[in-house]
Amino acid sequence: MQRPNQVELSEDIWAAHCDRIANICQQVINRQPGKLLTIQKNTSSHTVRAVNYKQDCHPIDVSSLNHILKIDREAKTALVEGQVLLGDLCRATLSVGLLPAVIPEYSDFTVSGLINGEGIQSSSHRYGLFSDTILSQEVILGDGSAIATDSEQHANLFRLLFNSHGTLGIVTAATIHLIDAAPYVKSSYQHFRTIEPYIAAFERALNKTQFMEGVVYGSGSYVLIATDFVSDIGNLPVFHPQEDGNPYYYQHVKQVVMSDSTPTEEVIPTAEYIFRSMRGLWWMTECIVGLPMLTDSRWGRQYLDREIEKVRSKYGFSSPNLTSEERERCLVNQDMGMKLSRLREGIEYVQQNLNVYPIWNCAVKVRKRDRAAIGEEYVVDVGIYGEPMVPNYRNGCQMRALQQFVDYPALWGVSYLTRMEIHTKGIYDYQAYENIRQEYKAANAFVHLDDKIMWFDTSKPDPGKIPLWRLHSSYGRYWYLKFLVLMVILVGLVVLAISI
Repeated sequence: MQRPNQVELSEDIWAAHCDRIANICQQVINRQPGKLLTIQKNTSSHTVRAVNYKQDCHPIDVSSLNHILKIDREAKTALVEGQVLLGDLCRATLSVGLLPAVIPEYSDFTVSGLINGEGIQSSSHRYGLFSDTILSQEVILGDGSAIATDSEQHANLFRLLFNSHGTLGIVTAATIHLIDAAPYVKSSYQHFRTIEPYIAAFERALNKTQFMEGVVYGSGSYVLIATDFVSDIGNLPVFHPQEDGNPYYYQHVKQVVMSDSTPTEEVIPTAEYIFRSMRGLWWMTECIVGLPMLTDSRWGRQYLDREIEKVRSKYGFSSPNLTSEERERCLVNQDMGMKLSRLREGIEYVQQNLNVYPIWNCAVKVRKRDRAAIGEEYVVDVGIYGEPMVPNYRNGCQMRALQQFVDYPALWGVSYLTRMEIHTKGIYDYQAYENIRQEYKAANAFVHLDDKIMWFDTSKPDPGKIPLWRLHSSYGRYWYLKFLVLMVILVGLVVLAISI
């Protein structure tokens, strides 16, 4: 196995890493005949898809790959193993005044998971996708061999590994580009009542600040958030989005812009800002719970945070009481890429056809090599996470129309398009993918990308939302029977008390 070019490692660290890689290579070599490979890890799953396919696969334990091998302050790089958590990486780099250039929103994302599934965040208008910050990768192939890849070595594999959902190889290590950071960030919030000035301000802010994002709270509420690193707090108020019981970050932003007496600038500790979306799961906690008495009160948020963490640690992003199909009937969970020139069109489409709020806007700088094909320098993620409130919502019809409308639908959620339609939109280079699967021995070793994508079954009925779906989600399909039994018990106790 080749030592990475970008960093120099001590002999003992490199030898220990090689031992871990050799163990995993041997697991691959020893797989059961006819079985495809799937990784087994001890970190949380973030997929919204069912993972039943794993039951028939040969598991490869990669949980030992959780070491940060080197942080190079001068080169501004970090060499880390694939199962390193983003939170652990950020703590280590921030301690020496650095951070990954793009930090997707959850601290328990793994580096290999982000390479396989892609990621963006509010610094993407400067640095692009998470994959754009990866300088090299180490990969175990389907035959149990390990190779190093970058833009020059095995360049086609290096390029196609991103967003391949683990179907081309096992990413065991990566070199990540870092940027200078400071202990705090200063955020400013601009509130607009109409869409025209919001879009204009959004375009002006591109590449002007370290972080930027937009949030649409309603048809008359558009907020632009611009954020930069600062070394001290000065005289500004400090908000702690990770503090127990505090308002959730986007709940707090809404309170700030709706109150004339609240300042439009504040400071947030950097370590809390980068994972500000994690508490409250963006705004999905408020959406799913649907009880302002809990989500709008300190004690309620403290209770919900504890309960949600229990569920998330056990089930990941799936629901114990809702199947994937049932969840799709009640909630929209999609990231939709729109060319910057179509941002207004995209927002208005969601407002008119889905009526989901809030709507997240995150600009992503397009790689230079892709700009000619795309025709623009920026693509904007229109993040749609919440309950559609449009009358007579039917997910099969309306999600398919949405994915046909946008420029670049995401593959991580449910696809309502066919493989041919995805190919036509240029989301993924299927021909190159098939060639790489053959060349690098993935075809008979790893699950195909088509089998990792959750495809909507158009042959099934499209019945619309589940009535009282929040009770269904919390207490199961037969929640009403549980309430009926409870009522019978209560009535029985009352009758017994009266008779005595």
